[in-house]
Amino acid sequence: MPVQLVNYINEYGYLILFALVFIQEIGVPTFPNEIVLYYFGYLCSQKIFSVIIAIAVAISADFIGATLLYTTFYFLGSSILKLKIPFIKIPLHKIEKLQTKSLHSHRQTIFLSRVTPFIRGYVSVFAGLSQLSYKFYGWQVLLSASLFSGGLIVLGWATGKYFTNIFSLNIESNQLPQIVFVGIAIFVLAKWLIKKYRRV
Repeated sequence: MPVQLVNYINEYGYLILFALVFIQEIGVPTFPNEIVLYYFGYLCSQKIFSVIIAIAVAISADFIGATLLYTTFYFLGSSILKLKIPFIKIPLHKIEKLQTKSLHSHRQTIFLSRVTPFIRGYVSVFAGLSQLSYKFYGWQVLLSASLFSGGLIVLGWATGKYFTNIFSLNIESNQLPQIVFVGIAIFVLAKWLIKKYRRV
């Protein structure tokens, strides 16, 4: 992680966490949120920040940013597409195909895409363009933000205490089972949520 970014995080705390997550959720490429969220969880494990507040800030930034991008394309999507902006390349035939899918398919696709790195940022655009209801999409965003953004902070917080610093691992033999347990618990929770959405 760039030293300057680390300094910003240490200096501005929750504000920079909110800003980094929010900016990426509205479609502006920044430093990968996965690393930022984990690092913030690590800082929480060092008692520099509160893990509860950090989780709330991360989920809020994720939800607000994704919802804002969705709202923009919900009301202005057709106009944006007509402008033919070079870096926005969305095939119209794929949008029409997406719009004809069932609610079941939307639920599964949106949730799985929102917890998948790299492609999660495009989901809000497609959801807005396909005119999904705000209530339906809002719940998908809230659940996925809790699992993804909140989960990464919890992972950093749970494992961060085993680091003397973020680059130096210091695990005693009796602590290894705890780390493995936390990792398995997060994996099982994610797998259970995915199966649930596939069945609905």
